[in-house]
Amino acid sequence: MTSPYVSPPGSPPQGPDGRAAGLTAVAGGPRLAPRRRRRWSRLTAGVVTVLICLFGFLAASSAVLRGHAVQVLVVARAVPAGAALTAADLTVVPVHPAAGVATLPASEQAQLAGRTAAVPLTAGTLLSAADLGPPQYPPAGKAVVALPLTAGAFPPQMQAGARVAVMDGRAASSGSAQQAAGPASVMTGVVTAITPAGGAGGTQTVVSLLLDTEAAPVVEQLSSPVLVLLDPSGTDVP
Repeated sequence: MTSPYVSPPGSPPQGPDGRAAGLTAVAGGPRLAPRRRRRWSRLTAGVVTVLICLFGFLAASSAVLRGHAVQVLVVARAVPAGAALTAADLTVVPVHPAAGVATLPASEQAQLAGRTAAVPLTAGTLLSAADLGPPQYPPAGKAVVALPLTAGAFPPQMQAGARVAVMDGRAASSGSAQQAAGPASVMTGVVTAITPAGGAGGTQTVVSLLLDTEAAPVVEQLSSPVLVLLDPSGTDVP
């Protein structure tokens, strides 16, 4: 016997059990969890792929940069002008050569033992052929003055190569320095070497300064010289 019931227009077709075809009725609503898990899985896979590509690019770039680096010689410790180089004075570092920067390859390290430093060599600087040979120091118009200084007469962090102002400590403490000399008369120099106080009773550190020839006699006559660190650019003193 055929049922006279006819589904309303637009209603989904019903299955044999009377439920809408293509739908599965379960407690709590439609089963959407599997579809969400698939979405998260695809998103995670995409993120992992991007990270792998990024790390691969960085590794390849680092390898390319290392491939273009060259091994050159660098001064390991301060060497005064006229001193013979030893193995301990030099070290090897990888650098990326820049146009106009003179260097010496690491392969020449053994051949440089006993060579004379033409100028004072500062630790951490690249060594070049112009730095070696007969002493060419001090340059024309310059003089080197050695000052024995006590603790407090110079900054403890001062190193060779620093630009300093030379002042009379006694005059500054009495307040007459400003009256005797204006800013234009400040004497400046470059530290070329620092020799710490030696011996059991040594209390003074000898600091060698490269000064203008005219300023050297004045600095040597200071009764209580004091050094003040200056801006390396040279813009802080006229």
